[in-house]
Amino acid sequence: MGPDRPSLRRIASLPAGEYGTTITAITVQGLRSSLPHIRIGLLVGIGAGVPGEKQRADGAVTIQRNIRLGDVVVSNPDGANGGVVQYDFIKAKKSIELKGFLNSPPQALRNALAALQAEHELKDSKIAEFVAESLKMHPKAATPYSRPAADSDRLFKSTYSHTGGDTCQSYSQAEQVGRPSREAPEIHYGTIASGNTLVKDAQYRDEIVSWLKNQNVDPLCFEMEAAGLMNTFPCMVIRGICDYGDSHKNDAWQRHAAVSAAAFAKEFLGFVDAEEVRRAPELRRVLENIDVKVDKIMATGARTNVILEQSTADAQRDKTHQWLSPPDPSTNHNKALQQRHAGTGHWFVKGETFSSFKDGTVPILWLHGIPGCGKTVLSSTIIEDLRASSATTTPALLYFYFDFNDQRKQTFDSALRSLVCQLAHGSEIAFQQLDHLRRNAQPSTQELSQILEKMLNGGDRVTIVLDALDECTTRDELLKWIQQLMASEIGSVEMVVTSRKEYDIKSVLEKFVREEATIPLQQHDVDADIRAYVHARICTDADWERWRSKPQVQDEIEVGLMTKASGMFRWAACQLDSLAKCVSRRQLNQALATLPATLDGTYARILDLFPDEYRQDSIRLLQVLTWSRRPLRIEELVDFLAVDLHSEPGFDVDNRMPVPREIVRLCSSLVTIVETRQYLEERDSDWEGVDSGRENGESKYENGDQAEKTEIEMRLAHFSVKEYLISDRLHERYQIHLRQISSAACIASASLTYLLNIGGGIDLAELKTKFPLAQYSAWYWTDFAALAETSDDSVPELAIRLLSDRRACARWLSLYEPEDPWREKPRNRRESLQPLYYAALCGLECSTSALIDKGVDVSAQSRRSDTALVAACTRGHKKIAEMLLSNGADVDAQGGYYRTALHAACISGHENIAEMLLSNGADVDVQGGTYGNALQAACAGGSEKIAEMLLSHGADVNARGGHFGSALNVACFSGHESIAEWLLDNGANVNAQSAGEIRNAVSAARDGGHEHIVKMLLARGFGLPQLLAEKAG
Repeated sequence: MGPDRPSLRRIASLPAGEYGTTITAITVQGLRSSLPHIRIGLLVGIGAGVPGEKQRADGAVTIQRNIRLGDVVVSNPDGANGGVVQYDFIKAKKSIELKGFLNSPPQALRNALAALQAEHELKDSKIAEFVAESLKMHPKAATPYSRPAADSDRLFKSTYSHTGGDTCQSYSQAEQVGRPSREAPEIHYGTIASGNTLVKDAQYRDEIVSWLKNQNVDPLCFEMEAAGLMNTFPCMVIRGICDYGDSHKNDAWQRHAAVSAAAFAKEFLGFVDAEEVRRAPELRRVLENIDVKVDKIMATGARTNVILEQSTADAQRDKTHQWLSPPDPSTNHNKALQQRHAGTGHWFVKGETFSSFKDGTVPILWLHGIPGCGKTVLSSTIIEDLRASSATTTPALLYFYFDFNDQRKQTFDSALRSLVCQLAHGSEIAFQQLDHLRRNAQPSTQELSQILEKMLNGGDRVTIVLDALDECTTRDELLKWIQQLMASEIGSVEMVVTSRKEYDIKSVLEKFVREEATIPLQQHDVDADIRAYVHARICTDADWERWRSKPQVQDEIEVGLMTKASGMFRWAACQLDSLAKCVSRRQLNQALATLPATLDGTYARILDLFPDEYRQDSIRLLQVLTWSRRPLRIEELVDFLAVDLHSEPGFDVDNRMPVPREIVRLCSSLVTIVETRQYLEERDSDWEGVDSGRENGESKYENGDQAEKTEIEMRLAHFSVKEYLISDRLHERYQIHLRQISSAACIASASLTYLLNIGGGIDLAELKTKFPLAQYSAWYWTDFAALAETSDDSVPELAIRLLSDRRACARWLSLYEPEDPWREKPRNRRESLQPLYYAALCGLECSTSALIDKGVDVSAQSRRSDTALVAACTRGHKKIAEMLLSNGADVDAQGGYYRTALHAACISGHENIAEMLLSNGADVDVQGGTYGNALQAACAGGSEKIAEMLLSHGADVNARGGHFGSALNVACFSGHESIAEWLLDNGANVNAQSAGEIRNAVSAARDGGHEHIVKMLLARGFGLPQLLAEKAG
């Protein structure tokens, strides 16, 4: 356009201190009014560059593109989009195709850009020349707008966060990404991501970039204005790169980046054809055309809003589900339904007692019976009958199966999470009550119980079915809750529970369950179902086809089994599995004549019949199935058996079973195969601050639009199998292998060997696909190693090998974050991998001792600036803490989230460790960290005893500091009323004011949602001026 035509250029700026797509759109509206003849524009400013950092599983970092601070990025259409995409919109609308969503620059600008690019093929850009001219004309701007020193352009690994302070002078050299030096700026053409969200965290940046790439969008930079006008104002976007969208602020480059973008704009304008600009439509015409379409858009928007409201509601439910992370009882229910034979259980669901229950006459039923009598299958029959009835009576139906096979389904807390989520899923009123309570922190069991009670108080009829109370590991809590719930006047709650007739269960339930509602599963009731089951299998199973033409033999088998079944479904099932292998009448007659009389005898016979060539693998399989913390998939177990603990390499994929399902043959009737559904969902938990804490995401109750896959798991076939395998009734030759310590040593050794022999530089997703046991091994090896270290020398040897091998340790940490095990996506940090720190954190006493003997630095800091002593004290490993102190660890070493070991012990509630630290000279008044001092940490952790101990050692009850300001504030915020009162009794100032967000004790109690504590504080003298200030605030 040239310097001879200045009237053709106008400059508009956003209001000082304001930025974002909205204010940009408002500025364009102002241009429409004051300068309606404008035809095209350039949006010039600064942005955050996307270097395309990629970290492999072994910790190595590669850079996709050479973007530097001071470079210029220009929006340029690529056929898939117009050069600008709005990433806020993408995050909320993951299912929408985004090709060409925001308009391309006008033709005149695209032609000019093509000409400029051709020029730069032959000559250097004039950016540096124009910047120098500008600074020469304006000497005062020379210092702030000049190019900063090259060594101030630092790119850090995305896993390395800013360590504090206004600059990055104290950064870790190991965390900087090495790049060759470059002085001259470069120009990059491509896609710019725009939105109202300021990108200032590298992991958040990488999350967005990763998702955009799945939509075929590869952004070069982020900025905050373009999306506000690309569809309403014909323009091109030019951005100078001032940072990398991470936590390492670099304000020194902002002015230079801005002047570099302006210099490019000046150079670019020299290639714009004025005649092409004149032919372009005026801005007012463009906007008038948009206004004509607004009415149509509004009509479409009204319809879209309905969809959005439903989508928002679904998203809220998803977030709530992620927050609670409930176990999924539908897998147990479906398994029980598969085992149920048609017509069984009708004697109960069609009976008078159950009819009385369904019409509300009987509020609770307790079904009890011997092991293996079919209680769980009967529970599934009851649930299906209640579901069929609910079509007319519409009661809410909640259910949960306690499961010895799955630790996630063995506690009262787990049952509450599941029941709460089921009720919220089926009732909008219940969901609103739950959503109101949702927060980042996980609720306690008591809070979950209170939440459920509030939800049940809606007045609607609710039926709860709980199967296998005897398989709950916290059944004292469970039984107390059932008793309180049935005695309360909360809503209209009815309940069916099943269990063995254990003494503790009987002694509680008989207090409030009517005699006629206590139903023993009698042999004569169950035998009819067993007979139907046996008959159906003999007549229809493929394994029994050889006797199909001999009805007399079939009758003999049926009679022989029913004579000894004694009401035990499980016994009958095992005998059918065994008898099906008989291929001749002689074999069959002999087997029928020697049928074991009990389940113990049945299981002993199965073990004795293991073929010698299978025995080693069979025992290892039973070890992991008996003591595993969760069910394992078949492909995990195949790799577990492929590990060779006595040769190198310890794992070779060639040793895998060629037909994975044949693994069932190793243990016959002792195991079962279960198909589970998993829903493949893209989760925003890291963006929202909410995470599940689960290794494998639990499936939801409804599929919706999620992709579904089926996984095949292997489990012990029945609770009685596990009971037998861990009992002293098991033969000694198997006991020696199946004791917990022996099994733990095997599992730990196999897991460690596996982690040491996989990888090879592949990325994390490929690692999990190629090596399916990797996730399980990473999660659980430390638990089993801590149990087995003292009994098997090979376990600490393997643990030290892993922790000392930088690549192997990095691989482990890419799969699991031991400091934050709830984190579903480990942050994959690689800095300062300290073997001693992880040994102490994970409770590995022998490994810790061996590392100390090797001379490692006992005070070395971890990647989080914590020491091994802090780690041990956080997790309650007293022996390890004592070991470290006796070998020279500094008891008052400072750093990390908890600041000191004493702070860590106090917040974690480890009274014995706090006492030990104080006796070793720990300073009670050390300041710093989130909780300010040890007394605040103890009050946050809810330990009055530790708080008393600290005061007896001279702690200042009114000491200031930390996020909460004082011990009284943190106690009030955390809801610990008794501790707050105790602090006041010991001199805490109820009227003390703080400078932070939490101004005083009343403010803390209100922020924490504890109105009862507010009332207590007012009664204890919280002053009127402060109360007025609270209301004014």
